[in-house]
Amino acid sequence: MKRILGAGAVAAVALLLSVAPAGAEITRDTIGCSATATVTADDGSAVTVDATATSVKIPRAANAAWHGEINKVTHDHEGSIDLTLGPLTINLGKWGPTGNDQNAGTKDGVTDIPTLVRQFPSVKWKLTGYHKGTEGQCEGQLTVEVEGSAASTAAAGVAGLAGTAAAAAGLVSAARPKSPYRTGYGR
Repeated sequence: MKRILGAGAVAAVALLLSVAPAGAEITRDTIGCSATATVTADDGSAVTVDATATSVKIPRAANAAWHGEINKVTHDHEGSIDLTLGPLTINLGKWGPTGNDQNAGTKDGVTDIPTLVRQFPSVKWKLTGYHKGTEGQCEGQLTVEVEGSAASTAAAGVAGLAGTAAAAAGLVSAARPKSPYRTGYGR
């Protein structure tokens, strides 16, 4: 559960191409779920995100430190955190099924923010997560935005697309059949 909105809030905070609801929405919580994540940028600035925030902007960063907890310990539990990018879904973490014989109710960790997410212009992403066990479950979603200059990342994206188009044109040209009668000699 900790990873649910904690890791997801942080990692997802950096992702979303599809339009998602504004802010966080806990759609079900029968076990008292809570989570936070801290994203630290290269320049040392940090943003801490609470899973109940109404709007979140995070810096471009390689990872996020997260903390999650449940008030009611669950057993035989599992969960997942995903980022939705239009029709694409990126899983940020899964756990379980596990019996939780230690009766753990908290967990901490670090989740890598996918490179794809960090390279996009400043856009909104949809983060979803859930944790469920024998004693109950919680689930929710969060809209996050990655800070940064949309112009610089858009320029890099345009340059990348131009390079891809040039490479594709080269492949098409190389794949075209050559005339067996043209040798290139005697011009």
